[in-house]
This record gives sequence, C-alpha cells and structure tokens, in this order.
Amino acid sequence: MLALHIKPFLATILGLSLTASAAPTPSSPGSSVGCGKNPPLDPGSSTSYTLATPDGRTRRYTIHLPSSYKPATPAPLILSFHGNTKTAANQEQLSGFDNEEWNPDGIAIYPQGVNNAWQGAPYADASISDKAFITALLDHLEARYCIDPRRIYASGKSLGGGFTNVLACSPSLSQRFAAFAPVSGAFYTGNADDDCHPKHTVTPVMEFHGLADKTIPYAGGEHKGVDLPSVLDWTARWAARGGCHAQPVVETLFDGNVKHYSWTCPAANGTLAVQHYAIAGLGHAWPSVAANSDNSKGTYLDATPLIMDFFNQHVNELAA
Repeated sequence: MLALHIKPFLATILGLSLTASAAPTPSSPGSSVGCGKNPPLDPGSSTSYTLATPDGRTRRYTIHLPSSYKPATPAPLILSFHGNTKTAANQEQLSGFDNEEWNPDGIAIYPQGVNNAWQGAPYADASISDKAFITALLDHLEARYCIDPRRIYASGKSLGGGFTNVLACSPSLSQRFAAFAPVSGAFYTGNADDDCHPKHTVTPVMEFHGLADKTIPYAGGEHKGVDLPSVLDWTARWAARGGCHAQPVVETLFDGNVKHYSWTCPAANGTLAVQHYAIAGLGHAWPSVAANSDNSKGTYLDATPLIMDFFNQHVNELAA
C-alpha cells in the first residue's frame, strides 16, 4: 500500500491543498501573559495537571511541551479531544500531536472529559459545561506559557470531533481558535444554521472520515437518538456559512481510494479554508499509515501531518 506521510511527498501529491496559500509568517506574532515565565515542565516532556473550574469541579489535562519551546517565543497551541469512553492518554497516543517531525513548535493539550464524554452528546451529563472548562483552560494556559493567541487550534476524534464542532459553532469560543480539524466526527449538535453561530466570517475546517465507519456512518442517519448529517453535507454547510464556492474541487488519490474535497472561499483570500478527506476501507479510526489503537492495518495517509499543514495556513485575525 502506498503511504502518504512524508511532507515533500504530501506537497507534491496534494499540492492544491497544501500550497494554495503559504503558511502565514506573522511579522509581529501575538503573545500571552505567560511569555517570559519558566514553564513547570521541561521542554520535550509530557505530564498531567488538574485545574479548578468555575463550577467547582477539578478537571484534568495532559500537556506536551515541544523540545523547541522557549519562554520568550510565542508558540502555537493545539487542543486534541478524545472520543467517547476514551481518555486523554489514549488521545495523546492516537493523534500524535507530540510527534515533533509533524508538530515541531506547537504545545499539545489533551483535555479529559467527565465520565470520558463531552458536551453536545445526548448521553453527556447536561449539568457539566465543557465550554466553560475550555474557556478556563485557555485562560490558564495563556497565563502559564508563552502562547500566540492567533494560533490556537482544536482537533478531536469521534465525540471529541463532535465537541470540536461545538467549539467552532460557539459565538464565544470560536473566536479563540484559528482552525478546527475533527476526525471521524460525531456531529450531534451545530448542524443547522440556527444552532451554529461562529464568529469567523470563514471558519477553517478540515474533516477526515472512513467510508467504512459503522459507528458514525459516513452517510449519516440515526445514532443514539440523534439524526446525524452525512459527513459531506456537514462539511458543505461549513463552506456555505463561509460564503465559499458551492461546488468543491475533488481530487482522487490512491487509485480512487481517497477523495479530497476542498472549497475555495473568496472571503479567506481564496484559500481552501474548508476541506474533507473520504477514505475507502477505513472504519471508525484516526487515519494512520502505521497500525494504531483504532486500526490494526493502517490506511493510505497520516491525518496528523495534514492537519498540522492545514493549521499552519491559518491565523486567527480576531485575536490580533
């Protein structure tokens, strides 16, 4: 099986998605109040911490500080959310945002959901506001580390991908993120325009989904009492919200086994701000060339470096 995981090869095969706009290089990057403070862990290491939230709960998260971290240099921040019944530790291993070949400069954060779930799911505890948790977590991290507030990103698997959509639709929290990348997303909420109020004119979104996903089927349908949208329709709605061209560009890769959909968005300076990968033969899994805890066989591409390339193309002008 041909593998797609080396950056120069990515740029060649997927030139439209990766070279349509160069990664921004801000002349004067933003900085958080944590700049200049010595971090509580060594660069190149991971550890877990607790955080007291406004609702009186004690929440937990795992952080990986890159080897390149310097207290005076604002760094990107990536939040990666686990799926239902899974944990922050599982998501760290699965999503691989600690891999410094793919993410050499970004601080990776893996929050832990209460009862391993996230707000928006029909089975989540309705008394728990994970949006309030993430608000408090972002404030906490920006006070403790040197973070560029214009380069904060969210990703997640399954229910974690669904919660990524919750954040993207939130009028208060969407403005704190530059881009979103759900994987195998369980989109229980935020599917209708009257239930989704992003602050961005164009919200950069990239989604990955297996065509053989039996947990969150690609075609949508009833799941846990909710009528889920088809994944392609869900992505097209994000393109429509951003005033992107109605028809996507469709690239067929790996002998037709992967389709890459991308929408050009005039309000995003013509960049491909909305993208989607549909992967044949892949079930409810985080795409990886090597076998992982989701998929014992691997698949055609690695999602994480593609996500990082996408994130690196977008800065949050609302935070400037």
